[in-house]
Amino acid sequence: MNRRTLLFLAASTAISACGRNLKPTEIASRSQQCFNPKSNSVLKIDAHCHLLNAKDVDGATFVIRRYLKSETSEVARRPGIAGIISQAALRTKRVAREKDELSREILRWAQGELDFEEGKSDRIWPDNPEHAICRSAYKKHYKQDLISEFGFEGFTSARLKNAADMMSKFPSVHLFTPALIDFYEGNSPYDPVQEARFYAALNLATDGRFVPLIGFNPERQFDDVEDGRKTKDDLSYVLPLDMVEIAIRDLGFIGVKLHPSTGFSPIENKTYGCLNTRDQKENNKRSLKDEIRIKERFEAYDEYMTDLFMICMRYDAPVLVHGGKGLDTNKICSDNGRTIEQSNGDFKYRPNTWKPTSPSEQTNSPDIWARTISKMNKEASRRYKAALKREANGETDEKTKADLLLKGRKLRVCLAHMAGGIDTSNGFADSPWLSNLIKLISSTPGLYADFSEMSDIMGYSKSLKNGPISAVHRLFRNTPSFGSRTLYGSDFHMPGASRNAVRYIAESKRLIPSRYHRAVFGGNAVEFYGLGLHTPARKRMKEFYTTSETRHVLFGRNTNPKLLAKTVIQTARIPWWSLAAKATR
Repeated sequence: MNRRTLLFLAASTAISACGRNLKPTEIASRSQQCFNPKSNSVLKIDAHCHLLNAKDVDGATFVIRRYLKSETSEVARRPGIAGIISQAALRTKRVAREKDELSREILRWAQGELDFEEGKSDRIWPDNPEHAICRSAYKKHYKQDLISEFGFEGFTSARLKNAADMMSKFPSVHLFTPALIDFYEGNSPYDPVQEARFYAALNLATDGRFVPLIGFNPERQFDDVEDGRKTKDDLSYVLPLDMVEIAIRDLGFIGVKLHPSTGFSPIENKTYGCLNTRDQKENNKRSLKDEIRIKERFEAYDEYMTDLFMICMRYDAPVLVHGGKGLDTNKICSDNGRTIEQSNGDFKYRPNTWKPTSPSEQTNSPDIWARTISKMNKEASRRYKAALKREANGETDEKTKADLLLKGRKLRVCLAHMAGGIDTSNGFADSPWLSNLIKLISSTPGLYADFSEMSDIMGYSKSLKNGPISAVHRLFRNTPSFGSRTLYGSDFHMPGASRNAVRYIAESKRLIPSRYHRAVFGGNAVEFYGLGLHTPARKRMKEFYTTSETRHVLFGRNTNPKLLAKTVIQTARIPWWSLAAKATR
């Protein structure tokens, strides 16, 4: 068990025992930071961050697989694991409850029912530190000293509190892009529909300062389809792929977040994919019948991932991918490969039976993502040309209309954590995957990296040392494309970012050569997320903010249309709107 694991477990057990109320002066002081940054400042976009908490995952399974790195479910039976996790979730809420609370407040404001003691602003945000988000952070708030010390407070807090903490700790950031993650493991309470609705409400309540990424996992899609589930008209249940499209089209989402750490691959899952099971050792004890079903599953994954990328390109929405080897669960398979033999229809899945000759052959490697971009761009072009022929023949079905939207579209993918980043245990050398990325980024249009690796570089240190600074400066010097393809991302509220939040941006600036600051901290994200002038994404976002046509998806079909019309936001109130436009002129 490594030091980070020990810190996590120790902090989790201490939640209920370490706390004190904030004094009124502290509440007032921190509340003053609950405001949007000035629109005449230099644009800053946090392209990779999180609000999730312990109720977004099956906590015991998450710790067992990702921190303890166990290959067997026997660990799950150890006394104390479940207790530790239940302690960690004491102060959290289910996302449906937070969505209901925030949605009710937005509608109460629209009805003119909110009466703040000070200011009586015409908006619930950002002029009132008494509205739901700030109240969640500064009223009835307990500082958990040990949790805060080790940086795990976000996992034990409500999502609204995490949002308020981000705004107070990063007051100069104009736009946060919190990512939803569907780990789909154990008895996960993750609800894609309620998650999407909560983050859409947060987007509105903060005048567009939080613009989210929708999560997707092909494993959930496969199992739901196998169970015969279908999207319901009232959206009480939505198939994952349908949820991606609804979130981007109707709910103000800016892109998609993938976390392939469970083993699925963006392409060629029969070659590079791994099964996501609780007990990985059981994968070597399968019958021929089981292996046939595995073949069907992997083929379905390829189909779903292709459909996902086509949705992204139709709506000009990019993909943020968890890069690097952190939090992997299927390391035996993803690191060492699997044997696949196909003869007369037979299919054999045997993880850990051969050794890849290069890190580029490992599951989720930068090389596989570069190939994915190339393959999906060709597929989009093929579908568009086929749709043109169908249209010329008088066909006007939904598939034809959808494929016509692929005209000229290219897939954009950002590999988070610099695809593994700097190896702090090896003299600050480039990690194998970062080396792979360096070879590809200049020659692969649409391939980006983000700087959320900074969270791990800082770790528990009070300040950066010369080693990582020299290593990152070398990276930008030797690979000029990094200057135009790297995004700033805090990875908040992960421990490294949470614990060092006050000096996080300043220390990040020390790592990045000054001539790249404007691009890395804002301009590159404008390009990646398509926020500049005359882009499909900007047009879609404007419709979400300034019209109420899709508000029923968030508030329900029975909500009074006149009330929904009062929930619109004028773009002048959105802190990043004009700055993103200027970044593309």
